Amino acid sequence: MDKTTLMNEKILQINNTKGIFIETESKGKIVLMFGGFERPATVEKKFSIISSRLFENNISSFRFDFPGIGLSYEFDFSNTTIDSMVSDFMFIYEYFKKLGYKKISVICHSLSACVVAKILNEKDIQINKIIFIAPALNQKELLRYWFAQKTASKIDKNIEVCFSDYLKYFNEEDFLKDCKKENRETKNNYLNPAYFLQNKDIDYSLFINKTHNILLIHGKNDKTVPIESLNIEFENKIIIENGDHDLEKPSIFNQWIDIAFKFLIE
Repeated sequence: MDKTTLMNEKILQINNTKGIFIETESKGKIVLMFGGFERPATVEKKFSIISSRLFENNISSFRFDFPGIGLSYEFDFSNTTIDSMVSDFMFIYEYFKKLGYKKISVICHSLSACVVAKILNEKDIQINKIIFIAPALNQKELLRYWFAQKTASKIDKNIEVCFSDYLKYFNEEDFLKDCKKENRETKNNYLNPAYFLQNKDIDYSLFINKTHNILLIHGKNDKTVPIESLNIEFENKIIIENGDHDLEKPSIFNQWIDIAFKFLIE
């Protein structure tokens, strides 16, 4: 029997989120993992592999999906904002604190880095280690960049919009009008304007004062969240030359997993 089958793995609901809790004998450390926009961390390969490796090192983990996503599909996604995600995270953080975990670390992908940044700025909590995977911190510019990409694709689907030149295809008035759009259809859900109206003027990197316990993992070939969008310098970082936004292809994943895991458990 391999080690994976021996894991004490169970589905756990905390308020409006569900996730996979892998519990070990030790109550010393736990790692919380959550995905990017509309991404289910419970099934993403990178989080599953990290959970398994943590278990082998006697460290518990909880990888969870925000309301309306993955295991939490029955809850409402439409009112999702960074504030609602912060609230969901805090329920989870407090739950594991009450269980007796001494050191709580975090691994998050893309949009979820904004959640952590806001928590660091507003909440009196201690997070041991933080790993940002392709963090979409600069929402102010990224939302405009993504809008410019959509605008350009309507002109010609072959136009490739770069972060450095997106303003060529961008109109502020049209963008602000689009931010107020009701019943916006996403990949799997509807989303109300509150998310866009909250984030259109915020760069969440401004909320981060110290980076000594944060590891940045980012791909140079990330077209979704270009590394150029970051307005913060991280002390600890892994920049992957051919890395995309997901950073899950075996040849890419193998470039960062060992270093990240060592950073996490030290």
